[in-house]
Amino acid sequence: MSIADIRQGNVSRRRNPLVAELFRRIQMVEAWGRGMPLILANAPAVEFRKTAGLFISSFARPSYRDDMPSPSKESESRPESRPESLESRVLRVLQNGPLSKAELSQKLGQKTVSGTLNQLVRSLVTSGKVAYTLPEKPNSRLQKYKLKKGPTP
Repeated sequence: MSIADIRQGNVSRRRNPLVAELFRRIQMVEAWGRGMPLILANAPAVEFRKTAGLFISSFARPSYRDDMPSPSKESESRPESRPESLESRVLRVLQNGPLSKAELSQKLGQKTVSGTLNQLVRSLVTSGKVAYTLPEKPNSRLQKYKLKKGPTP
């Protein structure tokens, strides 16, 4: 169906007169037969097609990027700040003294000890950056972690 076919002035056919009259009474319909001219006037890039007895209209939707302000020269010249990694945060917190995993988690602002924190502490112990306070009992409930003194391998 082309735009020329639509512009030729077809008369609207109401499929459900009760619903159509209700829409007119609550002023959701301005006048019968005004829809297509209004659409064509306000959305020139509209596409119409008829498929399996259905009339389909497609409108071009602008990208959300079109609505976003362009970055200014100031923001381009400044280096982007990166969030501090969990590893560096753990090492910084441990500088104040030995802490258990629960205490460490609390200092980092977590409610519970996460799996990520468990893995990180294990890898820090393996890499030699962090040491156990009870090395002979690595699985003790009283175990705490401290920064290892001296050069790290």
